[in-house]
Amino acid sequence: PDRLVPALDEFADPVRYDLEYGLPGADGVFYRSLADRTGGRVLDLATGTGRIALELARGGHDVTAVDVSEAMLGHAAGKPGAEDVTYLEMKGAPHYLEGHRQEALAAVVEWLSKRFP
Repeated sequence: PDRLVPALDEFADPVRYDLEYGLPGADGVFYRSLADRTGGRVLDLATGTGRIALELARGGHDVTAVDVSEAMLGHAAGKPGAEDVTYLEMKGAPHYLEGHRQEALAAVVEWLSKRFP
């Protein structure tokens, strides 16, 4: 399994994650309403098992889902409707920046700008 920073260990098991968080509820409604209002493509950062990404794709949105966990992305890609989502693993994610949100966000933006010039 993936070895993530200790704070993320609880997210290392995709089956456990889905059991804990289940299907999208109010959060899915919220994100879908945002996507519906703004239109266009959706980027789901830290998608995990794709709960929200799949919900948005079912709503007709063009969704790219990104995560650092190969296990989570593999689990997400095996779900019904996954063919409507583009999944990307963020290799070389800046785990050392945990607790430093501004620097972490800058690293993610830099990674994305290289991926989508």
